[in-house]
Amino acid sequence: MSQATDQNARNLYNSAMKSLQQNNLIAAESGFASCISLDEKNTNAWAQLGLVWDRMGRNEEACDAFRMAVSLDDKNADSLYNLGLSLVKLGSEDEGLQYLSKACELSDSADMAISIGDVYYKATNYKNSSYFYMKAYQKDKTNPKLIQSLSISLFQEGDTSRAIFLVRGLLLRFPNNQTYRSIFAELMNKWAQAEFDPDTKTAIDICLAQDFIRHRNLAPSWCGVFLSDPAYQILRDFPTTKPEDIDTKKFFHALKSSFLCLGLRRIITANAPIEHILMHIRRYFISNWENYKSWPRGVLEFLSCLAVQCWYNDFIYFETPEDKENLSKLLAHLETEMSSSKKLSDDTAKILSLACCFKPLYEIYTQSTDIEFSSSCKKIMEPLLKAQFKNPKYETSLIPKIKSFTEIEDVTSKAVQEMYENRPYPRWTSVNSTKTSEALRNISSNIEILVAGCGTGQEPALYASVLPEAKITAIDLSRSSIAYGMRMAEELGYLPRITFLHGDLMKVGELNKKFDYVVSSGVLHHLKDPDKGLSAILDTLKPGGKMSLSLYSKIARDMILNPASDYIKEKGYTSSLDDIRQFRQDIFKCSPDDPKSLCTRAGDFFNLSECNDLLFHVQEHRYTFPLIQEMADRHGLSPYSVSLSPQRKRDFFEMFPDGHLSDLALMDKYEQANPDSFGEMYKIYFVRKGSNVPHPLDILIKIGAI
Repeated sequence: MSQATDQNARNLYNSAMKSLQQNNLIAAESGFASCISLDEKNTNAWAQLGLVWDRMGRNEEACDAFRMAVSLDDKNADSLYNLGLSLVKLGSEDEGLQYLSKACELSDSADMAISIGDVYYKATNYKNSSYFYMKAYQKDKTNPKLIQSLSISLFQEGDTSRAIFLVRGLLLRFPNNQTYRSIFAELMNKWAQAEFDPDTKTAIDICLAQDFIRHRNLAPSWCGVFLSDPAYQILRDFPTTKPEDIDTKKFFHALKSSFLCLGLRRIITANAPIEHILMHIRRYFISNWENYKSWPRGVLEFLSCLAVQCWYNDFIYFETPEDKENLSKLLAHLETEMSSSKKLSDDTAKILSLACCFKPLYEIYTQSTDIEFSSSCKKIMEPLLKAQFKNPKYETSLIPKIKSFTEIEDVTSKAVQEMYENRPYPRWTSVNSTKTSEALRNISSNIEILVAGCGTGQEPALYASVLPEAKITAIDLSRSSIAYGMRMAEELGYLPRITFLHGDLMKVGELNKKFDYVVSSGVLHHLKDPDKGLSAILDTLKPGGKMSLSLYSKIARDMILNPASDYIKEKGYTSSLDDIRQFRQDIFKCSPDDPKSLCTRAGDFFNLSECNDLLFHVQEHRYTFPLIQEMADRHGLSPYSVSLSPQRKRDFFEMFPDGHLSDLALMDKYEQANPDSFGEMYKIYFVRKGSNVPHPLDILIKIGAI
């Protein structure tokens, strides 16, 4: 090439670069093409022409240009990177990954690895995003955004331990960051360490101190800390310690722990050893209630928090005849105290909190006015007063305001209604709340959701938190449950976007409304005719809409619950409070290898209302994947996906590398090999047969966010 030609090529290149910087793509394209016509081996010109075509949306031409640049210089990391991204866009992921990996090896830049990871993260390809984020992390272990993305990618790939380790580190560095708190709480669901870890305890403590966190997810790890932390050894030994051997100073000191008290306030401790410990501590206090004036002041906070725990587990702890006798005496004493004094003393507050560990405050104190305490006592007892007095009182006031679209007439539905009116559940307390992204606002814009059988409103609140622009209709047959849901939605700021209605699911058509997404969790299997219920809610689904159904697994429930159910029938136990408590005591006395004790694996076993639903329900159907496929075929539905935890999903694809989450035949084989996989419920997403229209919520279904 002559010197003049070389100069002309450089001038054309520089002019084209200026056009590109000004976003004048036509001029830039012309300039780079002219440069190449003079100098076909100009690597930079080919690379920049590829970028121009990429911006124009001419992906195949862009890929050809990048490929030419790489052929001229296969050591240029930027060219390799752009070619790899271009191939990924065109669907050639494996080939693209090879070039991206080579680019990453040639570059010392953590930013390049992060950029590549971001591409796969947005495409929900968490295996590849984990790979590149890890490369970046090895070069920069302080970048919070990188660590957040890496932890979520690892979690989605089933690597829960490493994911939690990373996000826990972020939380300890930035304890006031709501996003990190929420991610930590989500990742901790069903995860616990066998050995005590002080960092985990600190991270849990940070989350427990916040209101807008899904505290229930922290329960397994909180229980793990309580059962392993040396600080609580005196409490763990308490059930077997003779009264005369109790070191009361150390005992009372251990009860003052903020970790202990916050945990009792915020979560349901679904754990047999911890229930045993707390039940014996409660028994100690009720047996010695006459000495209440000698109890240190710190006891008040513990007892008020234990009372909140007992409220949220529906007072499920077993009571001996001695417990009941002592409680009766205590209640008589309290009645005298409350009738003779307008303002209760700080000492009386202790035994009132103790009494509320056995029965709700609104049954103990039946006056319409608030109870008066000292300001310091009132502050300590506020969670108890709110849970057991103010909230139930407010929910009762909401019941007449609940609109009905039908009355409940079916005999079976009436029986189920009565059960939930008496024992609405779950008594949930919070959902995760983080800053809403623009992407979620766009996804949820104009989306109408029906929650068919909303119970106490936890599911509508979840959708409201994830989909900030969605409009949600929530129906249920229990007014008590709806009132609970309305109060919680109001507290969380979701009530303007959730319409709660009372009525019969079988007549949901009377709403005269169609929905983009219909969800029914744990409802159809309690109907006398589940097919009739499915027909009713399916009629409300818009063309192209999606549906989510959660149903009981016959395989899992037969294995986990049948031995206990047979025992209930053998003993003639009913769903009365005393019978459920006695049944649970019987189960706790079984050896660990007794099949009856398998029912304690279910978290529902540790809450009275949920245990009632688990083992004493008046109506229940159980399903297998083949039965669900048959039901889907009868109603013209095709499975779209089955919800699995990241770990289960990883196991499924290891078993069936070419399988799909919509293949219920493969799911059946997977469940046969792993019979406890669906111990809670199946959650299956459906579309109408023949429908292949993309749905706005598809991405959230894929990542398990809804």
